[in-house]
Amino acid sequence: MTNHAENKSPRSATASTSDFTVDVCLKEPKRIESIPQRTYYTYNDTVEGQVKLKVANPVSVRNIQVKLAGVSETRLSQNVEVLTSNLRREVEKLRHQLLYDLVTVFPPQNVANVSKNDKFTLIPGEYTYDFALKIPFLSHCGDEETKKHSNVYTSPYEAQDREKLECRRCETRHLEEPLPPCMDVNRIRETARITYQLKVSVHRPGMLTTTTRAIVPLMFRPPGPTLSLFRNSPFMEEVSTVRTLKARLQGEPVPLKRERFREMFSSTTKRQTVDMRLKLLYKPTLVPYQNNVQLMLQTSVNSDMKPPPVLYLKSIEVVLVQKLVIYTQTFIQMVEQDQRLLKSTETRLLSMPCATKMKEETGKFKSEIDLTESLKDISLDQFTPSFRTCNVMLSHKLRVVVNVSGIEDSWFSAGESMKIEVPVALSGELVTEDELTEMIGESYIDSPLYHIHSTEEEQLPEYEQ
Repeated sequence: MTNHAENKSPRSATASTSDFTVDVCLKEPKRIESIPQRTYYTYNDTVEGQVKLKVANPVSVRNIQVKLAGVSETRLSQNVEVLTSNLRREVEKLRHQLLYDLVTVFPPQNVANVSKNDKFTLIPGEYTYDFALKIPFLSHCGDEETKKHSNVYTSPYEAQDREKLECRRCETRHLEEPLPPCMDVNRIRETARITYQLKVSVHRPGMLTTTTRAIVPLMFRPPGPTLSLFRNSPFMEEVSTVRTLKARLQGEPVPLKRERFREMFSSTTKRQTVDMRLKLLYKPTLVPYQNNVQLMLQTSVNSDMKPPPVLYLKSIEVVLVQKLVIYTQTFIQMVEQDQRLLKSTETRLLSMPCATKMKEETGKFKSEIDLTESLKDISLDQFTPSFRTCNVMLSHKLRVVVNVSGIEDSWFSAGESMKIEVPVALSGELVTEDELTEMIGESYIDSPLYHIHSTEEEQLPEYEQ
């Protein structure tokens, strides 16, 4: 469930027959100052470019249309009990049209208005047509008003295609939600795919003729919150369970292996006892390229204790847990996947004299060691942001596991492991308030529709049996 939005997506496509070749070339998305490196599309972007038709032999054409489409498709395979009490494997598919818009670039509207012809002959030569279609904020399948602002509904020239859309039977319920990001999960028993495409179709007259299409896949990714909103959102706090460790004091000789083996079966050995717990400070919405988390190790040791106990950080592991819920008409399937963000196994000494005395001592805990620097290499930009749409929901959890030991090597000393796991939301990159207003409209800035939140406990709509 990674997202390759940072990779440069295709900007052109070609299709050809023996009579003609059609090329489509897209312009780069409008520049966003806060995300200068982006190559993907987002809300309120205009997908614009040119269609170039090279005709080698005279050819009859009914029309040439450019279509902007977004689809959410799911497929689930499950065993279903039949009347004979046997199990039968059944497959269900569900498809939602998230986005559909089109513009007819040939024949021109002024020609079509005065002509009753259903076909036009193009002589050999080169023809160029410009087009522009806008990506909305809300998906078409869940918001009728958004759909009615698309070109296929506002242009009288597209009335025939509009009537075809309105005649399509819709058997599923929909959510009024923002357009989701691109995603592709393809497993043996589960498939969830969200795709966006720009299609150029050359329609030929006649019942038995084929349509020639050039298709450009589009990479779509929502923006993140505004900089001010991210900075003003408070850090949440979570602590792990308490672990107790026996440690030698600084200056004491390191026990030999046979002594450590003997200590495992003896209660007479006196060593410093240290109580520990992990504290995680985190933003409820994780944003790529930002400081989202702080990690502290709290101990029962006074920072000015002399001699201090010796503690070693053995490992840190940070995992992004992606939980995907897939819906079809009657089936539901949950898929979890761990994406490791960080795995550090380099043993290092924790300096107790450098520990910070806690301002408010909480019970037995008197000092804490800042481990945040160990998390600096975490990268989130390649993962799909949290979202929900009519038949798919993606939520996230953050898991941090830290192992601390009183002995530098691991022989008979596995150390103590502390784990924290919290629900979070993953967003796109930060933008300014003006940029976000331009993308989604001023009326949605404070709307719950744009709140980037954890969808861990939320449910998608139930479908009719």
